[in-house]
Amino acid sequence: MEASTLISLLGERTGCALSFGDAGTLSLVFDNEVIVNIEHDTSKNGLHLYVVLGPEPASEATRYAIYRKLLSSNAFGYRLTGG
Repeated sequence: MEASTLISLLGERTGCALSFGDAGTLSLVFDNEVIVNIEHDTSKNGLHLYVVLGPEPASEATRYAIYRKLLSSNAFGYRLTGG
């Protein structure tokens, strides 16, 4: 299914018109707080979703621990998909 069709169907089901802008992006706002950015990768007809998870911790040790966990989780997911 084309990415633009998928986004249009999401809009129909949620009751609001959705489409990619000229740059191939779309932002969805939930509860006036959480913003999910969607980017259409035309070369793969895929979607990339981006979201801010939260503020960066002030403590260097905590920051590194969180980064380590995020990177290892990302690698775990990558291995599951056969990549």
